[in-house]
Amino acid sequence: MTSLLLVRHGETEWHRENRYAGSSDIGLAPAGYAQARLLGEWAGSRTAAERPTVLACSTLRRSQLTAAPAARVLGVRPEIHADLREVHFGSAEGRTLDEIRADSAQIADSFVRDPVASPFPGAEPLFRGRQPDGPLSTTACQGTSG
Repeated sequence: MTSLLLVRHGETEWHRENRYAGSSDIGLAPAGYAQARLLGEWAGSRTAAERPTVLACSTLRRSQLTAAPAARVLGVRPEIHADLREVHFGSAEGRTLDEIRADSAQIADSFVRDPVASPFPGAEPLFRGRQPDGPLSTTACQGTSG
């Protein structure tokens, strides 16, 4: 049986301030490093049968920094995949919702009501299609029996 464990990156300064980070390459805040260490400890506490055998992360620094302690404990090398990065939030990158609302209440309120139908100007679609037989599917199934 294949098990898939999903972990979001640790906290960044922008997330702590409730800023849209999206695809901006923001590093971890001190709390994010602590969260990454806890993830490594958790990975090390798993039995051999429970331990992940493949670790994949995005091209973003915050993702790689979060994965690093677990990778060390598990003795695996993280596989870097651009498809795992977060979407670009366009004009909202680096800004809070209040800052966006101060410029345009209509844009902010439309996004809050329906972010898929009303993305921020210049933003990527929130749901990008993925190929079911692409590199992430291959990575997810490596080292498994089915």
